Amino acid sequence: MFERAFIDPRGVPGRPEYNHVINAPSQRNKYAATSFAGLSDTLAAISETPCDQQGRLWEIFKEHLAAITHLVDTAGKVLSNDLW
Repeated sequence: MFERAFIDPRGVPGRPEYNHVINAPSQRNKYAATSFAGLSDTLAAISETPCDQQGRLWEIFKEHLAAITHLVDTAGKVLSNDLW
């Protein structure tokens, strides 16, 4: 149940086939899992994008961070048996 708490049915931003928000392959290294790949890949994309075109990427970052925050909170509730 704890591990399932980290599954986002929408997947990692831009890659819905990877739905575990903690461990997923990075777009930059497909052979190794990266912690919070959705956040790190989005930040890398932001750093490579001109400032006037970063708005949507920041929205994606904020939405994914909110989802991760919720899922981590849910995992904590699973551990403390406070889910129900």
